[in-house]
Amino acid sequence: MADLSHVDLLELIGADVTLRRKSAASGEWMGACPECGGRDRFTVWPSPSKGKPRYWCRQCGAKGDAADYLVWRGRAATMGEALRLLGSEYTAPARTEPRPIDPPEAVTPPPAAWQERGRSFADYARRVLWSRDGVQGLEMLRRRGLKDDTIRAAGLGYNPKEMHDDPRRWGLDPADHPKGIWLPAGVVIPYTVDGELWLVKIRRPQGEPRYVGVAGGTFTTLYNADALRAGRPAVLCEGELDALAVAQAAGDLGAAVASGTTGGAHRVKWLARLALACPVLVSLDNDAAGNEAAPYWLDALGKPAKRWPPLRKDPGEVLQADGPAALLAWIAAGLAAALGDEPCDVCECGSPVDRYTPTGQPMCAACYAQAMANEAA
Repeated sequence: MADLSHVDLLELIGADVTLRRKSAASGEWMGACPECGGRDRFTVWPSPSKGKPRYWCRQCGAKGDAADYLVWRGRAATMGEALRLLGSEYTAPARTEPRPIDPPEAVTPPPAAWQERGRSFADYARRVLWSRDGVQGLEMLRRRGLKDDTIRAAGLGYNPKEMHDDPRRWGLDPADHPKGIWLPAGVVIPYTVDGELWLVKIRRPQGEPRYVGVAGGTFTTLYNADALRAGRPAVLCEGELDALAVAQAAGDLGAAVASGTTGGAHRVKWLARLALACPVLVSLDNDAAGNEAAPYWLDALGKPAKRWPPLRKDPGEVLQADGPAALLAWIAAGLAAALGDEPCDVCECGSPVDRYTPTGQPMCAACYAQAMANEAA
């Protein structure tokens, strides 16, 4: 069993809701449930005389410890990821049968009011990043190996100090966010797809959780989905900054997207869009959580999709430690392994497959060029 005694459960949950002490004798704290909103039905025991710190909502039934809370609130996709975020060792329990996979669901962008305020905040953060107040954020991104052109193209920004914004500016009910909308200091990462702002995440320089999604956003969004092209390769990463590192190294080889967490973006919209790419390298982090989550994507995508773990923990570490040439070589080797020796399905030239059509038909480079010429004519 993981030891979470070092985690301040009041601080963790207090970032979402206001808690008040019920009584010193019982050690109970109470407040509105962050999920169902039940008034005075949500109880936290941060330092019980027996057992571990825990929470329980008497209305919706949610209960557990700090790791359960992160998974429940969508801050982590698996227990392994939650415990990693909380700084605890984790050993996956033995399973006698595969874990069932929840069917994908439909997903929509946040309301217009949220998007308007989110764009305003992201624009502010972009301006700050390239000012004196953004030096810390810019240096962090450059240390990760990201070029200025990559940073600008992604619209990254920097929030220099923590703030709590008025929920009404985001179109949200103040009663659900009594402490305001938490905007911690850190690198600001906007998720823009098809011209709409789906999510804003902030990568904190220190502290846990390391990544914070702004309340009200659509957390199950595929980062950089606009880069996907039918029949062209794609690399599915876990972290947004890892996807930018891969895209920077890959150039015209293909696109790079990120699920945000090991279990993020499990939705029909994103699976359908990602399935247009061929092949897809499933390159979630090279750790227990990434290896556990990869089969979902391999099963869901079906046609040429291959688990291709990073040579280090994640692609960003490869870029930092080994350089852009090593990252590019890893991408190229993965695409070659995914495509294999499959012959072109259009001609009989025997050339290796260069890409796939939207229907999954393998084509060599010459046939694809001819097909594009015919389409243009």
